[in-house]
Amino acid sequence: MKYLTSIWTTIGLGILLITLRVLDPGLVQQFRLNTFDSFIGSIEETESKEIILLNISEETLAELGQYPFPRSTYAQMISDLRNANAGMIGFTIMFPEVDRFGGDEVFASWIKDNGIILAQDADNSGKSSKAPYVGSAIFGTGDPLEWAIKYNGLITNLPELEQGAWGHGLVNGMPEVDGLVRRIPLISQINKEL
Repeated sequence: MKYLTSIWTTIGLGILLITLRVLDPGLVQQFRLNTFDSFIGSIEETESKEIILLNISEETLAELGQYPFPRSTYAQMISDLRNANAGMIGFTIMFPEVDRFGGDEVFASWIKDNGIILAQDADNSGKSSKAPYVGSAIFGTGDPLEWAIKYNGLITNLPELEQGAWGHGLVNGMPEVDGLVRRIPLISQINKEL
């Protein structure tokens, strides 16, 4: 008992715990993530009447056919959502290439001035090097660029679609050591721009 309560045991244990925290081995990370998952799993689920998710499922493919769908299909979705009094509409899929069915003009007309948010993907192999403008304010000292995840490029949608969009959002996740995405970065750095 004398050895367990000695100052050297306390100092040794403190050094061990600090070393574990600094090195942060995979086993410790996984234990922390499992604990987090248990806490999240204990929260009672509540259904939101304010947010509706439209997912592309097997039933969707059976009804609409091969994916990707013609852009006129997405234009019709926007029309249907507007008729149902939907608020902001966000797409988590991207449209970087010309529609093989020629529906980009119709889709662009439905995006324009209609409260649509389009997805972009921060990616080192992306062709665009210009980050979308993000209004921000910095409190205190320091450079936020040092802490933001760094990318050299950006995958964007067709310019005619991007121009009419109300806004853009990055769809990048931050996978943990076990491959699950539990966090999404609030802001990223693309070529030294937030």
